[in-house]
Amino acid sequence: MEEFLDAYALSEDGMRMHAFAHAIDPETFLEMPECKICGDLKEKHNEFRLCKICYGQVQVDKFYKMEACSEPEHSYCRDCWKDNINSKLLSGMITKIKCLDYCCEVKCSNDVCKELLSPDEFKRYMRFTNAYLKDTNKDLISCPNPECVSLISLKQRPLSC
Repeated sequence: MEEFLDAYALSEDGMRMHAFAHAIDPETFLEMPECKICGDLKEKHNEFRLCKICYGQVQVDKFYKMEACSEPEHSYCRDCWKDNINSKLLSGMITKIKCLDYCCEVKCSNDVCKELLSPDEFKRYMRFTNAYLKDTNKDLISCPNPECVSLISLKQRPLSC
């Protein structure tokens, strides 16, 4: 911290301080056509919307809306979608994963969850989903391969996943 303050005190224009902190000088950032952090055009950083779940100002490109949901205003930030799905998984409410709008009953498909979750989170989601399906349908079993998340129907011959 002391080195940082020394760099600030010795720097007339602040450039040395920003370089020391590995930060971008805000004045310089405003003059750049591209963001030096993500590479996108800076204009994208100015397009913010209010998420009606977390009330955060979030970049427009970080919002998600399910295609199956016909309501255009049912668009929320990806972090809220992801947090909602993960909280439903942790509480065992796998069948209640749906649109985040309280009045909407459109269910999240596996494809939606795959798009929103990390690969490890999606694997966990599929294991929970498969466990629920096996409990409700005695003709289904898990693939014996521990890396596979598929279910096998006992009615299907030959058995394969």
